[in-house]
Amino acid sequence: MTMLDMAIDPFKGKKFERRSQSTLDIDPKDDLVDRVLMDFNKDPKLGHTDNLPILTPYQIQTIFQKFIGKKMEFDSSHLMNRLMQTSFNNGYNGFILDTGDFPFDNLCQYLEGTSKRKMQVRVLGSAGIFFGYQSKYMDTRIEGSAGINLYENVEHCSIRIGHDIGKACAHNAFNSYIEINGSVQTPFGIMARSCTFELNSLRDDPFLESNTNLYPRSCAFLTRNRDTAQQLEREFKLGNCRYGNSVQLI
Repeated sequence: MTMLDMAIDPFKGKKFERRSQSTLDIDPKDDLVDRVLMDFNKDPKLGHTDNLPILTPYQIQTIFQKFIGKKMEFDSSHLMNRLMQTSFNNGYNGFILDTGDFPFDNLCQYLEGTSKRKMQVRVLGSAGIFFGYQSKYMDTRIEGSAGINLYENVEHCSIRIGHDIGKACAHNAFNSYIEINGSVQTPFGIMARSCTFELNSLRDDPFLESNTNLYPRSCAFLTRNRDTAQQLEREFKLGNCRYGNSVQLI
């Protein structure tokens, strides 16, 4: 497997790093899960406190399923993010969030892995807005689509999205790899630095027009679509290798 393969699909060819039990080994009646849910119902700001237990990825997914389609989404997202970080810090990894047809907003924000041990997250379904905001050293696969401001302000991350995404993807991202198998709503990659984008097609809004201060810098744009390659060259004036950007048919 090449480094490019690993950047595109960090999950390919290896299992999630785990310390949790098999789902078959966990009693459906889980007192720790019940306690977290009860405490959250009493205080929706639970995720803003330091009073969080260490949960396995399966327990976290069990809690997440209780939040699908319900109100207080910001508070529940913040709780999920803190639970994942606490779990990761205590040796767990390989988080799976089943969103189904409900694109949950604000997931996986401010999460931090390390250069030697990246956090791994897989979303079965679609993600809402501001997914992954300001995270570092995180590898993600989203099976469905994603909303606006995906992977904004991330560093040393990689992501693979199965379908379409909204505008402002990878705004101010650094040293990250973004693969989108659907269409990308422009603008995207605003002020991104040293990133690699693998794209299928662009859609909708005009790009950055004459505001070159917002252009990405030293980024590579890969595509199998010749029309997309030509559009990228026009948008970023890549014919002159402007700002160190490049485009490549693969």
